[in-house]
Amino acid sequence: MSDGVIATKQVQSILEFDKIIAATEALCLTPMGKEALRKRLPTAEFDRADRLREEVREMLTVLRSGNGFPIVRVPDIRPYIESAGLEGSFLDPAQFLHIGEFLVAIEELLRFSRVSEAAFPRLEAYLEGLSAVFHLRTAIDRAISPEADVRDNASPELNRIRKERRGARDAVVSRLERMLEKRQTDPSRMDDLITLRNDRFVIPMREGDPGANDGVIQDRSGSGATLYVEPMKVVELNNRLRRLSMEETREVERILRGLTDMVRDSRFALTDDAAIYGDLDAIHATAQFGINTNGNVVGRLDTAALDLIDAHHPLLVLRARELKQRYPDDPPFEVVPMGVTLGDSTSSIIITGPNTGGKTVALKTIGLLVLMAQAGWPIPAKDTSKVGVFTRLIADIGDEQSIESSLSTFSSHLTRINDALHTADDRSLVLLDELGAGTDPKEGAALGEAIVLELTERRVRLIVTTHHTALKTLAQHSPHIENAALQFDPETLSPTYHFRVGLPGASYAIDIARRLGLPENVTKRAESLVDAQEKDLSKLLIELDERLMSVRNREAELDKSNKAASALEDLFRSRMTKIDELEKEKKSEALAEAESIVQNTRREMERLVKEIRESQAERQRVKESHRALADTARKIKDEKREVAPEPEPRPKRQEGALRVGDRVWIETFKREAEVVSIDHDKEQVKVQLGDFMYTMDRDAVERIESKPTDDDKRVKINVRGGYSESTSDVGPEVSLRGLSAEDALEVLDRYLDEARLAGWNEVRIVHGRGEGVLRRAVGEYLTRDSRVIEKRLGHWNEGGDGVTLARLIPA
Repeated sequence: MSDGVIATKQVQSILEFDKIIAATEALCLTPMGKEALRKRLPTAEFDRADRLREEVREMLTVLRSGNGFPIVRVPDIRPYIESAGLEGSFLDPAQFLHIGEFLVAIEELLRFSRVSEAAFPRLEAYLEGLSAVFHLRTAIDRAISPEADVRDNASPELNRIRKERRGARDAVVSRLERMLEKRQTDPSRMDDLITLRNDRFVIPMREGDPGANDGVIQDRSGSGATLYVEPMKVVELNNRLRRLSMEETREVERILRGLTDMVRDSRFALTDDAAIYGDLDAIHATAQFGINTNGNVVGRLDTAALDLIDAHHPLLVLRARELKQRYPDDPPFEVVPMGVTLGDSTSSIIITGPNTGGKTVALKTIGLLVLMAQAGWPIPAKDTSKVGVFTRLIADIGDEQSIESSLSTFSSHLTRINDALHTADDRSLVLLDELGAGTDPKEGAALGEAIVLELTERRVRLIVTTHHTALKTLAQHSPHIENAALQFDPETLSPTYHFRVGLPGASYAIDIARRLGLPENVTKRAESLVDAQEKDLSKLLIELDERLMSVRNREAELDKSNKAASALEDLFRSRMTKIDELEKEKKSEALAEAESIVQNTRREMERLVKEIRESQAERQRVKESHRALADTARKIKDEKREVAPEPEPRPKRQEGALRVGDRVWIETFKREAEVVSIDHDKEQVKVQLGDFMYTMDRDAVERIESKPTDDDKRVKINVRGGYSESTSDVGPEVSLRGLSAEDALEVLDRYLDEARLAGWNEVRIVHGRGEGVLRRAVGEYLTRDSRVIEKRLGHWNEGGDGVTLARLIPA
């Protein structure tokens, strides 16, 4: 191994990392990308491992945002660059056309760089290295047509030559046509056509025709009966046409040489651009592989450790995806997740249990995910999973006899185990399948126990599978060893593939043999020969397994209940927070109003007292003062009512099925709301409450009678997730996400009227990607709508196919 690579090619092949590369390579769009991908190997270098992960993490963010990344299929221009470097050579128009396509792709990347505004520093580092060879792109576009021909206006000289050449050609053809017309009409002469022979225009004549001798014979037919003659009258015209053709060839060659010189001068920039494009293609393919396998770029641990949560084997995920696409009506192929933690506290795991239980698959899954994580691949596991950086990965999986060196299966196993014993340390991961197999059971068990203890004492990260009972008891003697098993259904004697840590697995060998039809006397004799202690241990394991399943089922139910309670608690806290904020706001307003009222009242009282004193308490003046005080008291009462209005009575309940548009009472909020959509399968409704949308259980709302108000009669258009209640508030964008096709088209119909009245000539309709049902419904609706001039899906930087843009006929 070299360059920090943690596993040999043999180990990578055993763990099927080569298949991951092949599956990802199929997603690359360029030969440069495939070459770059093959260099992204599992590395033990911390900085490189971090860089690989972060590059893919950023690309995943870009792809999952829905905008896409502008990597497209482009030709490999490196051979053209190499050819251009040879003195005296020049490229042909088709090759320049390919270089032009490549430069267009580079410009798209630079355009993305400007839009992204350095939000993706790792990708931006690649984009900053691109050289925009704009002058070459412009020169190619000006000189080469899309049909890979040199354009007439590639140079003034070429334009002149081609015009003269077309004139000369017309003159030759015209002269020959007149000669053919003068011939005596002969129905048998069906081949009187002007043709080209030796780059000269000729007409056909028969042997012995009078004019055959008055010209130059350029060719004859296969039978010899027809001569292709260049009449003397057109020889000079053909000569001129020939000279112009040669001039054209020389001028075209001069133009192509000039373009080739430009390529030669820019060869270093073009070579760098091709390499960067390949790197970005490889990163893009790796991120796309992550999307296809529901993968995440997991966190990194500073030590040689791993914490995998709900991990899957990526090839099984791809297989399940393929089967789902091929047979959509069949039950889905279930890939059972697994979780495993390995580190300082638990450095060794011993997996036991029956054959066909999935032990080897579990071992391969762990090893493969470590290789992928250290090569920057997303892995199909929860994003909270973490994988450290191992400096070495050693795997002994499968029965491989070495014929060349005459080694048995057991000897072949020992060769790889010996490698682990001599080279593995506390930053190594060692995977050993069927440890102690291939030899005498007692000696194999003893040897396996010694190997496990030795590697555990050295804190090597170790995972082994075995059938030996003796190895199951090692966890009792070392705190760093943990037992594990893949769950097996004792009733059906079939594997469930659920990985569990903490208990060893029973073998079920005799039970399986009995189920497969072995004679009863044979299975009973086998049971009698099993050591009593081992039999008791097997029985205990089965009982513990059943108890553990029961406990975990209860834990799952409790977890589900806790999550539901937690969600309700969060909702309650959110509502209470809003209520507290509203209460504080109202109190603040009320205090400010009260303070203003008190100050005004104080000033009024002072004025009245002053007037009473000055008038010496005349009867009329006292009455006026009483009247003024009463008016002030009435004002205070009115203002108090405005600050704290009396609660409205609860509306009367209305019977009948709930429909979209109905008014409902929500007891939790003591408020009325409007039904926006109904999900009958989940028994949930989506309601509009003020400026907010809520999804609630059907039982939480009550249909009520409600008189329509002016607000209710206003058209409500879903704009960027909110609602606008007047035409002047309608924006140039409407969001239909989360609505059924029927509800969405109803909202869209109202919106198009409001948008036209508001003066919007172009609108943006957000329907999301999903299964594409809503996108197709919107597209068909707009195609038929007379208010729409044209429509199109958004470009990659406008939301892609999750958005439709439409131009409207002005109102």
